[in-house]
Amino acid sequence: MISASEYPLERSWAIWEMWNTSDTTNYGSNMRSVGSFSTMWDFLQHWENLPHSTPNFYFSNYKESTERRIEGVPAPIEVVGVFVLGVIPAWEDPVNEQGSDFSFRKPMEEQSIKEIWKKLVFTLIGETFPSSEDIIGVRIVDKSRVFKCEIWVGFNADVETEKTSVLKKWMCDHFSLVNGDINTSLHEVKSKKS
Repeated sequence: MISASEYPLERSWAIWEMWNTSDTTNYGSNMRSVGSFSTMWDFLQHWENLPHSTPNFYFSNYKESTERRIEGVPAPIEVVGVFVLGVIPAWEDPVNEQGSDFSFRKPMEEQSIKEIWKKLVFTLIGETFPSSEDIIGVRIVDKSRVFKCEIWVGFNADVETEKTSVLKKWMCDHFSLVNGDINTSLHEVKSKKS
């Protein structure tokens, strides 16, 4: 029999959910980790048994004007993310503070959200992003009828370098709806504004 430890991932990961509340000063109270994994077996257990593999399970249905609430969570879930274990998905985390993110915002149907999320997560844990060692995590954010997909990195993406160009090209090649419309945000600047 093959043990789960025979399929280790290169890094360990945590699954996060964040909700939309009016408390913007204490970001840590608006999120929680709901699981972690370090082997392919553990990942597949989470992927098959937690609703996080289908982010639209959480997100509000704007076509029907319904807000989805999860028992025990103080507000609607607005963000689902997967980050390196030990890193909090916030600009203020020391690992993220000097980094940045690549993102695109688009209106999307439920099936597109699921497909994009699957591609982001499987590429993340499989370490197949360009410069994968620099990738810290991925998130998908419900922005009221428009969804924001983010790739968080440990370098300054506002400076155009080969790494920046290659990751932008990867996003355009793998997500046809992007159409070159990729934004970058430097976390250091944002954390100092807070």
